[in-house]
Amino acid sequence: MKHSNSIFTCAQAAQVVVISVSVLILSAGLAACHKPPQQMPQRPVPSVTTFTAVQKDVPHYLADIGRCVSLEMVQVVPQVGGKIMEIHFKDGASVKRGDPLFTIDPRPYKAELDQAEATLAKNKAQLELSKINLARSEKLVAGNYVSSADIDTLKTNVASAEAQIMQDQAIVEKAKINLDYCYIKSPIDGLLGVRSIDLGNVVVAQGNAPLITIQRLDPIYAEFTCTEGQLPAVRQAAKKAGKPLEVEIAFADNPALNRKGALTTIDNSVKVETGTVKLRALISNEDAMFWPMQFVHTKLTLEIIPGAVLVPAQAVQLGQQGAFVFVVKDAPENKGKVAELRVVKQGQLYDNMVHIKEGVKPGEDVIVAGQFGLAPDNPVNPHPYDPSNPAGTAPLPKATNAPDAPAKESAKDH
Repeated sequence: MKHSNSIFTCAQAAQVVVISVSVLILSAGLAACHKPPQQMPQRPVPSVTTFTAVQKDVPHYLADIGRCVSLEMVQVVPQVGGKIMEIHFKDGASVKRGDPLFTIDPRPYKAELDQAEATLAKNKAQLELSKINLARSEKLVAGNYVSSADIDTLKTNVASAEAQIMQDQAIVEKAKINLDYCYIKSPIDGLLGVRSIDLGNVVVAQGNAPLITIQRLDPIYAEFTCTEGQLPAVRQAAKKAGKPLEVEIAFADNPALNRKGALTTIDNSVKVETGTVKLRALISNEDAMFWPMQFVHTKLTLEIIPGAVLVPAQAVQLGQQGAFVFVVKDAPENKGKVAELRVVKQGQLYDNMVHIKEGVKPGEDVIVAGQFGLAPDNPVNPHPYDPSNPAGTAPLPKATNAPDAPAKESAKDH
């Protein structure tokens, strides 16, 4: 009996422990339910870099990729055949008009000239004899010592001799020309290329391959195109300006190396295959910075746009509604600053600036750095762009004028 009571007592004790633990857990749960919720940390206001929109007169231009073309280009071809006896230049050298280039063996042509001059002298003597005989016979006509038929024959001999003299003189002149052709000279001022023949080779007259090519570099042409849709605007701008339109050319990989010139030619037809019209500008090139057949970026200025609003190109983003920028505005009740989204209509690029036709006014601050991830009306902490302290603000990238969407807009819309 005592053993049974001991077992019962232990079971009761275990039950009491379980109940106590359950009560403690329940109490802890109830306490947790009544604990006040913790507040989420507020997102810090993002710092952004701003730029004040400026107003400036800018050109409205057509951009294209063109080529430089020599003002004059001569392929030197021998006019007479023979052996190359002398070469008077170094490949790639500059030459002036009249500078010697090649000497072809002149001896055969000198001999032909000597022979022609000898024949001319002989026939001149014959002419003088014919004239003397005619004059003598004409004196004998009165005494009927010479018939009229003989006089006619003598006159014919004189006329024939005179014609022969004319022929001989032409042969002499041709021989002189051929001899002069042996001394090949530069017909223009320009830059020599690489010669195609060496000393001692024999050339033929009017050969297919030129001996060398000479190209004039100053001034130089820049050839480019406009579309047939842009042609009326180009012609109207040229007529309105009353003077040649300005054209600027620059290296594709270094826009800072540029040169300005004037539009000189608009081709007289549209190329069917491309729907474009060839344009040509004359560019000063005294330092030979540009070379024939070199690719260049071209800008044809049609007019000047007064008071254009300009912002850095990096401020413009693209969304579902098109191009947009963020403009810094005062928050309601003057509680800081917020980013206002503005849909804009953009124009052409000018170095790192873009023309904003609609959407931004001069003097408004647009966000140029830190705008990614912003939503409309988000609070912002603006800092003006400071070019003298780029470490404190995001630098403005150098945009190019190479074929981009704004640069390819229609000439009718600016």
